[in-house]
Amino acid sequence: MNLRTKFFWYSLLLIGLIAIPYFGWELYKIYEEKSELWLTYDNEATGTDKILSEKVREMEAGFQAQQDYKFKISDIPTDLTKVIALDGLDFSGYGVSSVRFSAGIAASKNYAIGHYHDQIFHISAGDSIAGGIVTSVSATRVTFERDGDVFTHILNPQPLTNN
Repeated sequence: MNLRTKFFWYSLLLIGLIAIPYFGWELYKIYEEKSELWLTYDNEATGTDKILSEKVREMEAGFQAQQDYKFKISDIPTDLTKVIALDGLDFSGYGVSSVRFSAGIAASKNYAIGHYHDQIFHISAGDSIAGGIVTSVSATRVTFERDGDVFTHILNPQPLTNN
């Protein structure tokens, strides 16, 4: 064997003698960590992980807040009567999903004529319509409460004409 070959083999032997204990030590540390985690797992009762429990509580609170959120649109975005004007006609508030009141009837008990989903209803105070409750009825105005919001509808009584 010449000097170059001996140098190569001695270098390879030296690298091996350094690498084997180094990687052996690294594998031993990994084994110790695995053993410690395994003991912790064996001794821990199900559902007692505090970090996981806190994360689950936080997520459940967030989901509950989303579930409790009520999305309300004050104006119907597809209602074109807000931008199209027809001579002499006022269609504001006549959206498909809205309730509207067209007349008040003053009698021993006041009534109003209400329109909802192409149906006509005779309504008095305390009746429910469109997910809300009529709180008061007079010949000129109807007060309606839905989802905590109070709406007052002004009725325009037309004078009776005899032809």
